Amino acid sequence: MDKDQIPDGGYGWIVVAAFGANNIVVIPIMQGFTLLFRDVFKDLNMSATDISTITNVNSAFGLILGLFNGPLFKSFTYRKVSLISVILMFVGFILTSTANSFTEFIIYYGVINSIGCSLNLTSFSLALNTYFNKRRNLATGLSSAITGFGPVFMPILVSFLISYYGVRGTALILSALILHCLTGALLLHPVKWHYRKVEERAIEKELELLNPPTSEANNLKQEIEDEDEIDEDYDVNLVHGLEKVTIPSKKMENFDKASGGIFASKISLYEKAPDATWWRKESNAGLPPYTPQYSIRQEKKPKKKDSQQWISKIVKLFDLDLLQDPAYRTIWFGISLAFTGEINFSLMTPMILGDLGWNVEETAKLMSSLAFADIIMRFISPFIGDAVKLPAKQMYMISLIFLVLTRASIIFASGWTQTLIACIFIGIGKGFRTVYMGLVIPSYVPLEKLASATGLQTVLNGLFLITAGPILGLIRDKSGSYNACIYFINSLSLTTITLWTIEMILDRQKLKNQAKEEATESSQNV
Repeated sequence: MDKDQIPDGGYGWIVVAAFGANNIVVIPIMQGFTLLFRDVFKDLNMSATDISTITNVNSAFGLILGLFNGPLFKSFTYRKVSLISVILMFVGFILTSTANSFTEFIIYYGVINSIGCSLNLTSFSLALNTYFNKRRNLATGLSSAITGFGPVFMPILVSFLISYYGVRGTALILSALILHCLTGALLLHPVKWHYRKVEERAIEKELELLNPPTSEANNLKQEIEDEDEIDEDYDVNLVHGLEKVTIPSKKMENFDKASGGIFASKISLYEKAPDATWWRKESNAGLPPYTPQYSIRQEKKPKKKDSQQWISKIVKLFDLDLLQDPAYRTIWFGISLAFTGEINFSLMTPMILGDLGWNVEETAKLMSSLAFADIIMRFISPFIGDAVKLPAKQMYMISLIFLVLTRASIIFASGWTQTLIACIFIGIGKGFRTVYMGLVIPSYVPLEKLASATGLQTVLNGLFLITAGPILGLIRDKSGSYNACIYFINSLSLTTITLWTIEMILDRQKLKNQAKEEATESSQNV
């Protein structure tokens, strides 16, 4: 018997490197979009509302389509999706280099490039989570640290290229740079190509020779096999390259009871299966057909209406049953609120610094300093988490508190030194937040539902972003500065912190009440 296991290393480190190399290019180009086209927007007389709408449509459109992530990644591997995503990003950005109106920026950058970026980041993230389980914190931290090199050098590179080739020429060069991400996409091998195998056949044969099975053991084995034969089959479709398999319902039922339900799972069902042979196609070849008793029981069940069947299919296709869990809904809503503020602040940073009076070259240096502090913190954050041993959700809350304080500090900064220090502290908060934001959902949702959970998350992110973009632009136009925008962004993060704090208090109170009830019952029994 060969026991397949998630690599948790090995080729997974190649995937980590591919993840980081891809993000070195993709994320900084998105963040530096307003730095690149800042002068073009002025020449086209675009308002802050127009600019904010363009950047937020780019962030939101692909995210809204994230609802289809679950079905998409069940039909295609993350490798194929990532290859298509790179082509879409390349086409979208090369067309953006020719844009001369608000409408063209929306179509080329806001729609085409957005779809490519969303699919790209999702496919690489799923590949990383598929290859790692126990060492996921380390892998995420390392990939995030590699990603952090991009924002350090990209603003300086953009500033340098603009001085020689202008805005349009620089955009063409960045389009060619995006095309190099095809190399990283090709490295995303399906995880089943690199399963770790533990050879047990030789050990079992030696044990059988030393301890030959008795007649009682043979009878017991036959009873178990007979019992399995009358069980109805349970089909499970796993994503991320795992195979479609068949599990006897009795084994699955006992396993579910032991694990406490699907939301108690922290890792893939593939790892938690009590008998590894059920996860191999060869083991399903000899399963018997359904028994007549099962057919009779099926006929007695009342048929569902067509509308109910369609609803059930939709729920199953998109894994909408995730939304039935209150804890997931809280995570879902809270992350989207905080993400909306974070992405808007990142996209508006060049405009905020420009509003403070810094030119393109000075803005590029400040953004590089911010990114350098970001990358250092990404290296350190996983070790801090391991030392304090707090859940990813609580670590993320701490990072949000730090970011609220540091973002507010830039409002009161005056002069180069104070602005530089504020940017460095913002970078520290961003690095801390980046590592743990990506771990909140994977630490709660089982791996086989991770694609759908990520899709649901991105849809809500997109809806919030497309709503917040025009609001922030309007706030800037009405107030005349970006200070009011920073206050609004901080209010979103504070809402998430408050919501999750209330949930934690209620959960602890519930646990205390349950402990009291159990103590009372035990005393009464005595």
